[in-house]
Amino acid sequence: MQLTQTTQQISQGDLEQRVTLLGPREITTLGQSFNHMAQNLQHSIAEQGRQLEILQQTNAELHRTQQHLVQSDRMASVGNLTSGVALKISS
Repeated sequence: MQLTQTTQQISQGDLEQRVTLLGPREITTLGQSFNHMAQNLQHSIAEQGRQLEILQQTNAELHRTQQHLVQSDRMASVGNLTSGVALKISS
């Protein structure tokens, strides 16, 4: 019963839940395996959160770099236009 209840709690997002290891050897072995699985799931979700944060930071950095490149391209275009006008005036 406890394993079933804990499974339901974990499926609802409460990853802190663990089963108490009581009873016959087969049940305690199953409980240990269940607890190990729940712990691995909890660590995996935490790692996914960290990876998501890194991806979001990298995406923001790429966006800033793209904006700088667009600005540099605009400045280069203005410089080319200015030098073209200056050459026409001096000719």
